[in-house]
Amino acid sequence: MDYKDLAELIFPDVKDISYYEEKYPERNLPEGAVVTRFAPSPTGFVHIGGLYQALVARTVAKKTRGVFFLRVEDTDQKREVENGVTGIVNSLKDFDMAPDEGMISDTEEIGNYGPYKQSLRKEIYQAYAKYLIAQGKAYPCFCTQEELDEIRQKQESAKIRPGYYGVWAKCRNLTVEESAEKIKNGEPYIIRFKSPGREDRKIKHKDVIKGNVDFPENDLDIVIIKADGLPTYHFAHAVDDHLMHTTHVIRGDEYVSSTNKHIQMFNMLGFKCPKFAHIA
Repeated sequence: MDYKDLAELIFPDVKDISYYEEKYPERNLPEGAVVTRFAPSPTGFVHIGGLYQALVARTVAKKTRGVFFLRVEDTDQKREVENGVTGIVNSLKDFDMAPDEGMISDTEEIGNYGPYKQSLRKEIYQAYAKYLIAQGKAYPCFCTQEELDEIRQKQESAKIRPGYYGVWAKCRNLTVEESAEKIKNGEPYIIRFKSPGREDRKIKHKDVIKGNVDFPENDLDIVIIKADGLPTYHFAHAVDDHLMHTTHVIRGDEYVSSTNKHIQMFNMLGFKCPKFAHIA
């Protein structure tokens, strides 16, 4: 049994990624056109920082004859609020920032690169997760919450950096056969990314606004598919920005520290990385 067999065991019915690569071709836009997005979660009211981000993204797209689209990132469904999507759509309309494509109501959308609501793209994420597993770049993790809590307690007691990485990544080195047996026995699991990074190595990156920045490589084996089959933010946005052909990710400063994870994810998936612009 090999990684491809394991991937098939976990996701037997999903399409090959070639289907989606063909379904979402490069956009036919003028040279230099910028494709941006506003991609909030429907977990509360739209605040001024979100509107500012949308204004910058829409302005850049319009000035370059590009595309500004609205994507709703609703994979954290436990925190979703009633009428959250409607509130997002109406906020953009109220400030005259309706998107060129994407969600235009809670259930309606326009454009050829949808669905623009992440919860409706579940099979797409699973296809790319299967692709990573087949390459040995992701794996099933069977750790219980109690085991994860125990790992964190040991790390805190030893005063070392918390997280699921290196020797602390208990399921990382399970054999394909061991993983398959656990799955066949009905043990619950999630899917983790197998990071090739090392914290003692730096990656250099040119932010559109901040210029040259560098930070440690990501070495955390982050979760990419949760127990409910939906993706985490880090994984979903990489797949979506690739397939929707986002050229510039314009977002707040609070995401700077996650950029190492996102660049790594794009690279490991074999995607061209968009340009990142971190605003106030």
